[in-house]
Amino acid sequence: MWQNQTRYLQWRIGEFQKAVLDGKTYHAAGLRFHDYGYKALFSLDTLCVDWVTQADGPAARGHEEQLLKDYRSSFLDQPPLNSQA
Repeated sequence: MWQNQTRYLQWRIGEFQKAVLDGKTYHAAGLRFHDYGYKALFSLDTLCVDWVTQADGPAARGHEEQLLKDYRSSFLDQPPLNSQA
């Protein structure tokens, strides 16, 4: 199970990177990064990824909702690359 999750995460990161570089590969955050010119502000090789493994989908969604709520409370804005916000 963990190997599948690791492979999926690696694939998602790869899709993000491709979208940032080519502006065509579908990854919502990567396309936003590309289209809004974040590359001029943040070099792709300086970005990092954090993740948390949850027991199931509902737990993951609940955790994500709380993280988004905390971000909005702190910055009074939506996370710029998160389409779930």
